[in-house]
Amino acid sequence: MVTSFLSHFLKSCIIVPPSPFLDDDMVIPPLGALYIKRYVEENSNHTVDVLVNGERYISQYDVIGFSSVTANIKYVESFLPLPDKITVLGGPHVTFYRNDLSPILRNNITYLIPGHGCESFLSILNGKPIRYLPDDRNQMPHRGELHKYNYFMYDLKATTMITSRGCPNKCYFCEDANTSLWLKNIETIDKEVKECADLGYKFISISDDMFCINIKRVKAVSEIMKKYSINFRCLARANIFNENMAKILANNGCLEVGFGAESGSQKILNIINKRITVKQIKKTIDIIKDYGMFARASFMLGLPGETKETLEETYNLIKESRLNDFVGFIFHPYRGTYIYDNIEKFDIQLPEDYDDTMHLLGRKATVPQTGIRTNNLTSKQIFKYHKKFRKLKFKRLKNERK
Repeated sequence: MVTSFLSHFLKSCIIVPPSPFLDDDMVIPPLGALYIKRYVEENSNHTVDVLVNGERYISQYDVIGFSSVTANIKYVESFLPLPDKITVLGGPHVTFYRNDLSPILRNNITYLIPGHGCESFLSILNGKPIRYLPDDRNQMPHRGELHKYNYFMYDLKATTMITSRGCPNKCYFCEDANTSLWLKNIETIDKEVKECADLGYKFISISDDMFCINIKRVKAVSEIMKKYSINFRCLARANIFNENMAKILANNGCLEVGFGAESGSQKILNIINKRITVKQIKKTIDIIKDYGMFARASFMLGLPGETKETLEETYNLIKESRLNDFVGFIFHPYRGTYIYDNIEKFDIQLPEDYDDTMHLLGRKATVPQTGIRTNNLTSKQIFKYHKKFRKLKFKRLKNERK
C-alpha cells in the first residue's frame, strides 16, 4: 500500500497542463494549485511545487498531482503511467467526471480529489483518509512565485483573485450550476489585496461568477481595492447588475465589467434556463458604458434550438450594442450539465464519435471545430456563423484602437 510511508516529509508537485486557449501559459497564475501549496506548507513540513509544463522535473517528486479541466485532460493522460509514484488528480474534470473517467485515469491515478483540494491534498501527504472539506474562508493562495507570470491589463501589472466559488443559478449548459456558494471573508480579501499591492500589482482581475451577488458585498470589496490603489475588473449577471453597483465599481477603480449574455435570442435564453432577458442584456451594457467602464460579454453559438434566425438575433444585438468587446464560443455540452444529462429533451444532436475535447483543434485551439447540430443548423453552418462573429469581433477591436 502506498499509504504505508506517507507520514514523513514528502516532496510533491502539482502539474498545471498548458491551456488550449492561451497563447502564453505564463500569463495567468493557476490559483487553485497555489491555494493548495500555501495551505500545505503552512500546516505541515511537506512541500508543494506548482509546475506549468513540468514533465522534465517529475522524477524528483514523491507525489505528483494534476489539476485539470476537461479541455486539457489528454495532457494529463500523456504522463501516465507513473510507476512508483503517488498520483493525484483534482480540478473541474474529476469533480464532474469522477464516475466516468477514461481507463488510463482509472487505472493509474492513486487518489481523486473532487471539489476543494486544500485539506484533501494535505490528508494524502499525511497518509490519512481523505477529508473532503470546503477550503477555509480565510485561506489565501501562495503568491511568492507570481513574478514568473507576465500579466498586464490596461498597461498595469496584473494578477488574479477569487472572492467566491460556486454558483446557485441553474443554467442548463453549465457544469458549475446549482453549486454551493462559498464566500471569502472580507477581512481575508483585505489581506490578500494588500499582499498583491505589496508585490507591486496595480490591477486585479476578479474571476468569480458571483462577484456582484449583492450591493453590500460589491461596496465592501470595491472599497478595499481603492484603499490599496488597485484597479480591477469583475464579472456580473444581467438580472442582478444595476446602476448603484456600477456607480460603486466605477468610483472605486473598476475599469471593466464582463458578463455571460450567451444569446441575443429570448427563445434561446429560455431554453437554456439562463433566467435573464434580452432587455436586461442591453440595459447591462448601457449601464456599464454610462459609468465609463469597458463592457465585455460572452456568447455561445449552436445552443439547443438554434436557428439561422436566432443566430442573426445574437449577431444584431452585438452589432447594434455599445459593447467594447465580446467572445463567441461554439457550444459543446459537457457531462454533468443538465443539457448533456438530458440530451433527449433538447433540439441538439451529437455525433456518434463525440468526445468532450473534439472541439479543440491544434495545441492552442486556434481553429475551433464542432460536431454538434440542431434540427435547423448543420455543424458546417454553425461553424460558418462562428467565422462571421469573429469578423465582427476583429472589426469591433479595430475600432476600439482608433
